[in-house]
Amino acid sequence: MTDDGLLIIEAKRHRTQEQNRFDAIQRLKALIQRALEKPNIRRATRPSYTAKAARMSDKKKHGEVKRTRRLAPKDWE
Repeated sequence: MTDDGLLIIEAKRHRTQEQNRFDAIQRLKALIQRALEKPNIRRATRPSYTAKAARMSDKKKHGEVKRTRRLAPKDWE
């Protein structure tokens, strides 16, 4: 795309001008076809109660592991 709003498609894959022109037209058609497709709309979802509970359980276990690694104040002396 140029500043003027022109779309330039270069085709130099083939030896003849006719084949290159056909290639450029095919690529233009494919580009237009892709532009016409509507993207899928992403709908926001929420995690289930079970998923939330499992996550919180894992966090508690991880916290316990970290807590056991700490030095207790009685070990300082």
